[in-house]
Parts: sequence; structure tokens; C-alpha cells
Amino acid sequence: RRSSCLAVDVDEHPERIQVTFDLPGVPADAIDLSIIGNMLTVQGSYPPPGDGGKSHLSERPRGAFKRSVPLPASVNPDDVRAENRN
Repeated sequence: RRSSCLAVDVDEHPERIQVTFDLPGVPADAIDLSIIGNMLTVQGSYPPPGDGGKSHLSERPRGAFKRSVPLPASVNPDDVRAENRN
């Protein structure tokens, strides 16, 4: 799956940078975040689809993903907070 398929928003506020990824169906423990300098990388894997039946149409993402996005400024990795919302 191409990394450009991961929707992302990067918003800068006076005291924080907020990055939002849409990762429907991916459990929090299957997502890995890393920051080096001003580059944020998110990677993981979508769970396998369906119940093993014969698929006639499959448009939802599947398999491994990885996307790196530049942040507007360098951040201290110790100050990073992540949360997962449905």
C-alpha cells in the first residue's frame, strides 16, 4: 500500500504541534511512532480483512504502512504524547 494513502493533518498551535492520522481499524498497539529531528514517522499494519470468505471487492487498506511527515519545528521526543480515538 502506498504511504501517501494515509490521511494526515499537521497543525501548529502556540504551545504545541498536533498531528492527526486516520488509521481506521488499526489497534493502538499495532502503531509505531518515531521522531528524529523534525521528522515524524508512523508505521504499522492494518489487520487482515474479513473472515476468510471469497472477496469480490476490496477497497479498504490492508497490510503494512509507513509514512513520514516533516514537522514545522524540531520537538523533544520526551515531550510527545500520543492518543488513539475511535
